[in-house]
Amino acid sequence: MQDVSGFLKKFSFLLHKKEQTVECCISVIEEVAKISIHKEQIKIRRNTLTTNIPQAEKSHLFMQKKLILSEINKRLGKTVITEIR
Repeated sequence: MQDVSGFLKKFSFLLHKKEQTVECCISVIEEVAKISIHKEQIKIRRNTLTTNIPQAEKSHLFMQKKLILSEINKRLGKTVITEIR
């Protein structure tokens, strides 16, 4: 019988990968759109980045959407984010 730690190791890498993706998204948004954003304001589900920021900043973010998406995926090495909402 396998112990639980071996089973949980399979999922710990997914958590680390998601945290890395969030950090990459934050740095790209701050560099490209010049918007200060925190971890709590971002959620990633099924290749979609959802932000919880004021509407004025969100409008500015959407104007830079293509550039932000391409830069995030370039830094991560594959297409991870396909939509921003």
